[in-house]
Amino acid sequence: MKTTEIKIFIVEDDKFYAELIRNTLVNDGYKNIQLFDTGKGCLDYKGASPNIVILDHMLDQMDGLHVLREIKSADPLIQVIFLSAQENMDVVIDALKYGAIDYIEKTEQHAMTRLLVMMDKAIQNQKKMWRNNRIEKLKGWFLIK
Repeated sequence: MKTTEIKIFIVEDDKFYAELIRNTLVNDGYKNIQLFDTGKGCLDYKGASPNIVILDHMLDQMDGLHVLREIKSADPLIQVIFLSAQENMDVVIDALKYGAIDYIEKTEQHAMTRLLVMMDKAIQNQKKMWRNNRIEKLKGWFLIK
């Protein structure tokens, strides 16, 4: 899958930081990017089947953990990367427990570099999960256990 085919949702209420993330991704070759400033906005569009969601924790109306659980219950193949200023270890642990592939602190010196590394990992994870789901379906068709 080419980076231009990857559908990315950025859920970030800080407009400046959302543009920083978007510009970082565009400069790395990603093109299909949609910005949301609320978790509700993202969830209203989750039927658009993003491949990757980059998610802040502190959002209006609902927090990132709630959005993460909703996304994963709707489609476990969607890869979620938390990118937040929240330094509470309980939030970090819960994000990973509920299915985020990583938790990056915005204040980290190389946060955008780490995000790009995690984007590659997210794409690989999704391909692997899709392939495994496909194999399981084929096994069912041929009654293989």
